[in-house]
Amino acid sequence: MNLWHKTISNHPIDDINNYVKRFPPNDSFPILNGNYKQLLQWTPSQLLLFHNILKYKETLYYLLEKGCDLNIISKKGVNFYQLFLILIYYNTEYQKKEVIELFIDFLKFGFSPNQFMILSSGKIYTILDCLIRLQRKDFISKSFFSKQFIFKNPIHRPLNKYLYEYLYISLLCYQSQTIFNNIKEPINSIHIENMNEYMKRYKIFYYYIITKFKLPLTISEDEVYKRIKFLFSHRQEIKYSEEDEPIKPSSNFKEIGESKKEYCNPEFIENSILQYYEFFSVVNHKFYFHKNYFPLLYKTKINPYNRSPISEIILKKWKEEIRYNFPIITLEESLSIYPYIFPNIEFKKKEYNRNLFFILENYFNIFHPYHQISSLIHLKPFQIQYLSFVLSNETSFLNKFKICIKKPTYFQLFKIMYSYCKSNMKYVNIIYFLMEEILQDIFCYEKLKDCIDQLDNNSSLFYNEYYARFGTYNPQYMKKFIENLLQIHRYSGYSSSNLGAIKN
Repeated sequence: MNLWHKTISNHPIDDINNYVKRFPPNDSFPILNGNYKQLLQWTPSQLLLFHNILKYKETLYYLLEKGCDLNIISKKGVNFYQLFLILIYYNTEYQKKEVIELFIDFLKFGFSPNQFMILSSGKIYTILDCLIRLQRKDFISKSFFSKQFIFKNPIHRPLNKYLYEYLYISLLCYQSQTIFNNIKEPINSIHIENMNEYMKRYKIFYYYIITKFKLPLTISEDEVYKRIKFLFSHRQEIKYSEEDEPIKPSSNFKEIGESKKEYCNPEFIENSILQYYEFFSVVNHKFYFHKNYFPLLYKTKINPYNRSPISEIILKKWKEEIRYNFPIITLEESLSIYPYIFPNIEFKKKEYNRNLFFILENYFNIFHPYHQISSLIHLKPFQIQYLSFVLSNETSFLNKFKICIKKPTYFQLFKIMYSYCKSNMKYVNIIYFLMEEILQDIFCYEKLKDCIDQLDNNSSLFYNEYYARFGTYNPQYMKKFIENLLQIHRYSGYSSSNLGAIKN
């Protein structure tokens, strides 16, 4: 969708409708998201940021109404939220409270707080990391802004303390984390004794505290402090049952002439430990949805429990009703980190690789919605070696994978796959189809590895596995199948007394 690549008309919503009409109805989602057949340098929602987000915010809301996903990355390696944050530092017109509050308002549409932004193989950050670094120095390359002709003079300027803290504390309320554990910011260590000043200064933080500790919506900051102190001192006495407030899953909710209401939250925790205001007041038939369901409901316009449509009137009312939809946290979890407010500021190492491969899914989803990219995170080093061996030897133009044979790490595998995905989308197809066969080889090997050193004595087991996989027999293909298993065996480090069997 290149409608706004250079200029934008006076009627951008009409532009959207007229453009989408040129394609089959099922293609409207990828067209609006900027990943129709291939990723665009900049998605339609990102181009609106380059033009003027205050002027075209209603256009963006319209894109969201039509199913736009702001977490989709562009070929530049960033999603809408990440680009918005960067432009706040390079567009002086964006350095005002009105723009910051607009950014925060968009978070309710499904913000993914710890999705990586990849500026280069050596510059991988969370959005919180990016915020901290942008405040300290100009580290975004000028080439980052290429491939667009709208915003021509990027000049870095740090935010004033108020706006910086406003952004920082808002991202923490949505559970954003940092990859780097040497970041020292006062907001990271907000605690019960100094939180009042932040609650008075930033409304989002006040509502976060209210929701976090399940307090009434209308109490003052001073009363919030007193109640949290009381809750902590009596934490051992807090119990929940079906009879407890705030939400009773019993027939007490049943009104005369009505069927029982169903309360639904996406975490499948007990609704009795949540508050009424965490749910939408408008009921779709008998369902009360938790506000964390909003991005899904607004995008699909369908009740996920019975597939019935949700009216546009209700969705618009929910959109206006919802101010923030913080990740669900229970009172017990909140009290467990007392006296501090924000837990888990630092990114867990085991989650790092998983998030890297989540980035790759954006590329493979374009052609293969049922791909197995996420399974790569479970590969062992010798399995990464075999994957890289096949990819580099079966095709001459995937020779970068040879690096992974010598250095079989998740990060190295990611860097090479990401490089191919960004350089040319045709590689996605080739890597995908080869990878499917490679994973099947690894699966077969895991079933036969204990008897592979006695291949001649267990030939029937290998034949049965081959036939179960391919459904036919071909001597040449059978020979190749055995060669593949023996190659995996070499990389696995097992003693392989029968490695010469394939030569006989």
